[in-house]
Amino acid sequence: MTVQVSVLKDGTIERDPDGTILDASSSVTLVQADGTNIIVDTGMPHDATEILEALHRHGLDSEDINIVVNTHCHHDHTGCNRLFGVAEVVVHIKEGAPRCISGRSRRIEWDTELLPGVQILLTPGHTRGSISVAADTPEGTWVMAGDALPTVDNYVGWVPPGINYDETVAMVSMKRIVDLAWMIVPGHGPAFDKENDVPATLKDLFH
Repeated sequence: MTVQVSVLKDGTIERDPDGTILDASSSVTLVQADGTNIIVDTGMPHDATEILEALHRHGLDSEDINIVVNTHCHHDHTGCNRLFGVAEVVVHIKEGAPRCISGRSRRIEWDTELLPGVQILLTPGHTRGSISVAADTPEGTWVMAGDALPTVDNYVGWVPPGINYDETVAMVSMKRIVDLAWMIVPGHGPAFDKENDVPATLKDLFH
């Protein structure tokens, strides 16, 4: 089975000079495997047009999405769930606020294979139910990390998400993501190749 990954929308985050978050919207990623279309996180409600236009460029519409995975249930990652009313929504059992559920739902507790080559990983720290999605493509493994690894700066500085319930747990999850991934889609920024898109001096930390 061939797995393909396409970032439909880069995540964004805007802060004031003091570092307070003013606005944020998650990355939105399409994973395709064996005729199944999966969306990982759905951004904010105002992202709907951008997401639909990106899907159309892939020859898809909202009803073609079979599964939505919410890496956690904060509103900036679930805002366009409503677009995908026929999809099964996958969340961790420790999440699952009502706004996170659209149509059918599946609550998971452990690492779970969605399809051959596509796996849910438990990556708590930002929230107790934070999950990531790993997709094994011919080029290498992509990990859609959500806010378990929110920006490339967390990787470069090797610091946990600024919002977390346990820094130690968060760092264990970040290491799990980095050890596995070739490409990382952070919750709030463009995808990056850990080998080529970060300073070379950091590479020795993970080998």
